[in-house]
Amino acid sequence: MDTGMVAMANISDSVNPFNIKRHEIHLWRLDMRQLDQESIENTAGALCTAAELARAQRFVRGRLEHLATRILLRRVLANYLGQSPSALEFAQHPKGKPYLADTNILFNLSHSAQEALLGVSHGLNIGVDIEQNKSRLNALELATHFFADHETHWLQRLEPEDQERQFYRLWTLKEAMLKALGTGIASGLDNISFQLDQGAIIFSTTLPLDTSNWQFFQWQLDSGTQAALAVESPAPLQILWRNAQGLLEESA
Repeated sequence: MDTGMVAMANISDSVNPFNIKRHEIHLWRLDMRQLDQESIENTAGALCTAAELARAQRFVRGRLEHLATRILLRRVLANYLGQSPSALEFAQHPKGKPYLADTNILFNLSHSAQEALLGVSHGLNIGVDIEQNKSRLNALELATHFFADHETHWLQRLEPEDQERQFYRLWTLKEAMLKALGTGIASGLDNISFQLDQGAIIFSTTLPLDTSNWQFFQWQLDSGTQAALAVESPAPLQILWRNAQGLLEESA
């Protein structure tokens, strides 16, 4: 479903924004355009593990943004679980997808440049992707290398000014789906494909999956950023957006 613009609730707008029902997906959005370096570093030092901090040091660019997403992840999930953010212990599935043991709270995190998106569910397998439009992107060349033939042919038929936007729609849907599966792009972006027609999202794949068990949503955010969500559930869902700025600004 192409759902257009989004309305985000601040934490204070809800009685308990961390009370999640089985049919709900919570999407936490974080704007990282004005990060305070000292505050982020101090908070990350108090909440993150030595391994997380060491990984951040390897970033030539985007170190503060990476630390901010770790703070976001720990604080949001800790509130759902009623635990201390620093006490959370993450494990990884065989192909690298992180998870928390002994809980039905599932999550997926994505960030692009100065925006982050964290999806949270109660027992439903999910994947999210967020992408900020890049200037001078050669959409058709990338599609030729990574997309299914019918997707590339569809893009070729579009007006040039619409090709880039539709490319990002397809790209974020593919990324969200592969992240939900926990495989990343190693499974091949061309092994899953989409048809986008008048708001409908039609999914097909060469992978051994029951396509009727999956739902897809996407948004063109007010910053010009494209976001997508993949959920393994045939039942009706309610998508609730949350503003994560307040969580980032809390003292450690």
